[in-house]
Amino acid sequence: MKERHGIDRREFFRLAGGGIVVLVGMGPLTAFAQGSGFIYPEDFNAYLVIGDSGKVTVFSGKIEMGQGVMTSQAQMAAEELGVSLDAIDMVLGDTDRCPADLGTFGSLTTRMFGPALRAAAAQARLTLVALAGRRLGVDADKLLVKDGVVSVAGDPTRSVSYGQLSRGARIAQSVDARAVLRGVREFQVIGTSPRRLDGLEKVTGGAKYAADIRVAGMLYARVLRPPVHGAVLLKLDTTGAEAMPGVTVVNRDGLVAVMHADPEAADAAMGRVKVDWSTCEASTDPDSIFDRLQKLAAPLKNMSGQGDVDAARPRAAHLFEATYFKGYVAHAPIEPHAALADIKAGKATIWASTQTPWSSGPR
Repeated sequence: MKERHGIDRREFFRLAGGGIVVLVGMGPLTAFAQGSGFIYPEDFNAYLVIGDSGKVTVFSGKIEMGQGVMTSQAQMAAEELGVSLDAIDMVLGDTDRCPADLGTFGSLTTRMFGPALRAAAAQARLTLVALAGRRLGVDADKLLVKDGVVSVAGDPTRSVSYGQLSRGARIAQSVDARAVLRGVREFQVIGTSPRRLDGLEKVTGGAKYAADIRVAGMLYARVLRPPVHGAVLLKLDTTGAEAMPGVTVVNRDGLVAVMHADPEAADAAMGRVKVDWSTCEASTDPDSIFDRLQKLAAPLKNMSGQGDVDAARPRAAHLFEATYFKGYVAHAPIEPHAALADIKAGKATIWASTQTPWSSGPR
């Protein structure tokens, strides 16, 4: 795919869908066509769009791994905007529309990305309230927001919805000052336990893994893999697979694979690939793995300290010392590992099981 470090105003609104767009900048701001209300930061880590239907689309570089961040992010946006959870649509990990992100790991989504998302939503609320004030002819501090409707305090008949304010608008706002976030006592959505947005699809089997995606004309690939770590390929014979109708064999820079329009035929073709490997004796087993990990571990770092443990140890009435070993397990999801690439007009659309869609940078 073509590398993209920037995006012009027209393309941005095309991808975002128009309406009122809010960005949270991580770098210096560069202004373009400020008369049209557009400000584009060199890098941004959260944004959302309020469309003319009143629906809010949140674009997040984070992905859903089962911990429920799709729902929690929607709750944060709904809280700060003053809309119901039903008004939020989440788009996660789409490298064409979502802001670039380092990845989803370390339980960082809520505590590190959450404040930026809340700030974006709070900025959107301020923008909408300001627009409503001009339309209703009152100061912003005399307006109330509830369920996506801005009304005059004490006179609910004078009101305008978010959808009406966004209709026909092409406004982009950046959060260039500390947004006023709602206090804990004001929370209506955060702190509740709503039904997870992705729950029904996952419980009923409707949610799709990358391996479930289908596109016209796709081929199934089977990759030749060594039997053990460190094995060396000595001999390869793919003539049997090449003789099968419809099979394409790939042998490039150490990658050997067979492809066919039918997955079972691809399996059969891989079965006809003859290969000899040179294997070595494993130097580590379940009994010695912890010794190896300790030898390879980086030096310990004392991140913080208080008092003097060594000085206090002799005065202790009782000393308790123990070493604990946790089972050596793989960080492996239950879904079948697969990826699908659809290449058209020089652009690749990829569906992949990954925590880091931008692993090689924004594309």
